[in-house]
Amino acid sequence: KKIIVVKYSDKKAGLIVDNVSEVTDINEDIIEDAPDIVRGITNKYVSGIVKLNERIIILINTENILSKDDINALSSIMQ
Repeated sequence: KKIIVVKYSDKKAGLIVDNVSEVTDINEDIIEDAPDIVRGITNKYVSGIVKLNERIIILINTENILSKDDINALSSIMQ
């Protein structure tokens, strides 16, 4: 297990993930809208895609991963 740190509003939180293969800085100029193939129910979790070095990277919208109850619980802990 690994922990990735995400910023939500002005707070930071750690998310437990199974694996992290790489961490990289991405210029906002190369972020594209997600294509129709990832639209639909799962589109709320995808904020965009990046084509980098012959790879396609899917960017996750971390603000939509957590439920409102999760966010409220985190907010009370992080104050």
